[in-house]
Amino acid sequence: MLESIGFLAAGIAHDFNNLLSVILGNIHIAKMSLPSDEKAYSRLTDAEDVIDLASELSKRLITFANGGDPRRKLMPLSDLFAETVTTLLKGSAIRAVFDLPEDLAEVSIDEGQMKQVINNLVINAKEAMPQGGALTVRGRNIQVSSQDNFPMREGHYLHLSISDTGAGIPAENLARIFDPYFSTKNTNNQKWPGARPCRVLFGHQKA
Repeated sequence: MLESIGFLAAGIAHDFNNLLSVILGNIHIAKMSLPSDEKAYSRLTDAEDVIDLASELSKRLITFANGGDPRRKLMPLSDLFAETVTTLLKGSAIRAVFDLPEDLAEVSIDEGQMKQVINNLVINAKEAMPQGGALTVRGRNIQVSSQDNFPMREGHYLHLSISDTGAGIPAENLARIFDPYFSTKNTNNQKWPGARPCRVLFGHQKA
């Protein structure tokens, strides 16, 4: 059963990727007929960026359907977060604020999966701030020791804090935010107004 679902998901992802290729090709052609200082040219470039993100998502679905392992590589996160968040917020009334020092440690990640994480966080922030606001991304290097009582090995880690200026999650839902099937979206056609800061630790264990 699961294998059949995997084949179906992979087929849909392939078809979706083919459609994206057609759209992207037409955008390239349209840009060739416009001067680079035209507003329409800039908007087409924004559309290219979003299509690239959608294409990456379809590739991740194909990898997942085929049972593939994450393709990890050691890389800095500052540019990845800055570029992805900026692209996703274009055209919205939300301002991106970055506090990402140049000396942030590199981490071993699957770039496609990380982009999807960022995408989900930004979508949540946009829904939380329909009238506009600020989305802040902060990063710092930290040292985790046994005295910190964190459920992870001692060592050097990258700490990321992602927050928005939405109203926040109602207190009665906080205990369920990590339930895999719990959602407040489209409940009685309403959406909860906001999310609290999300902090993620990425480990870079030194030898």
